[in-house]
Amino acid sequence: MFFYGSDSDDDCMLAPQRCQLRDKSDPLSLNENQFRQYFRVSREAFKNILETTEFPQTSKSSAIPSTLKLAATLNLLASGSYQTNVGASFLLGMAQPTVSTIFSELISLLEETLCEKWIGLNTQSFNETKKHYFDKFKIPGVIGCIDGTHIPILRPTKDEHMYFNRKGFHSINAMIITDHNYRILAINPRFDGAAHDSFVWDISAEREFFEENFRNGESRLLGEETIARVSSVKDLGITMDTKLTFDEHISASISRAYVTLGFIRRNTQNFRDIYCLRTLFCTHVRSILEYGIQI
Repeated sequence: MFFYGSDSDDDCMLAPQRCQLRDKSDPLSLNENQFRQYFRVSREAFKNILETTEFPQTSKSSAIPSTLKLAATLNLLASGSYQTNVGASFLLGMAQPTVSTIFSELISLLEETLCEKWIGLNTQSFNETKKHYFDKFKIPGVIGCIDGTHIPILRPTKDEHMYFNRKGFHSINAMIITDHNYRILAINPRFDGAAHDSFVWDISAEREFFEENFRNGESRLLGEETIARVSSVKDLGITMDTKLTFDEHISASISRAYVTLGFIRRNTQNFRDIYCLRTLFCTHVRSILEYGIQI
């Protein structure tokens, strides 16, 4: 039996039945996998939110318990759909206007309570993230990951073009920075969907923070560009392969030396000064062959 929000007489008649079903609902009775599927948090995290959040108190006997209020809010955030909520057995008995009222009430409360406590940039997290990425991927200096995500919205009636993104729908572009454990360190959802990720980053307060605190260049954020596996890398003019044979470097050096030598021969056919030819050879050809020879 499912209930959908309505202003009809039938809907009013179903209200007592909703209350009875709601009173018997217990989202905490779900197993851990189902719980995470519905709410995107663990049961332990759910209980922690209940304990740390001061829900508005009411003396009404028909008041909805805090547990169900939080369940409805988290499930709506997780699914983005009211229909998914009413289809879940532990939320039976909540009409759409009720869910809407609860959501509006709790979303501001959770923002004030949780965001200030759990979302923030801290040095300890940076050090742990650096160690994680270096130990696992051998990438030095990584203090977090950054990306933009498009949150779909209804078509705006004002400045519609500002919210129409490159993927073909209306949205808000939210920039999110996380650590290696997917913990959100910073979030900036203030820009419309048409804004590019680079534009959001360029004028963000987060950029000012990182530039001010990490001017030495030894720390970096990983973006959305794919890090491809390569068989060789060039550093300071020396090409090194995965086997440290330097074959690719030697071949490239010989090729460059031949090209340079050919250029000199073509342009010095009328030269008779041996000292001048020797100087050109040592300066432009031999220097290429001997570069990095100490390695």
